[in-house]
Amino acid sequence: MKIKHWIDLGVLGEDVDIVVWYDYQPKERQTAYYPGCDEKIEITSFEIEGLTTSEELDNIILDSLNANETLLDKIHNYELERGQ
Repeated sequence: MKIKHWIDLGVLGEDVDIVVWYDYQPKERQTAYYPGCDEKIEITSFEIEGLTTSEELDNIILDSLNANETLLDKIHNYELERGQ
């Protein structure tokens, strides 16, 4: 799945629009036959139009995106709306 977001790369001196690709596992209730699971959001990749990055920078940005609570909340809310 994908969602549009923005990121401040600092060195560019401005916010940059990105497309974020992610995996989403909704929370599932425990039953007598199934242990259930917590919600999980994992950012898997991203695209920044017109910018080529190195593998090292990609890893830094991915780590930053996976720790970005604003983005994770945005994905959570988006998935809740899609599920209705």
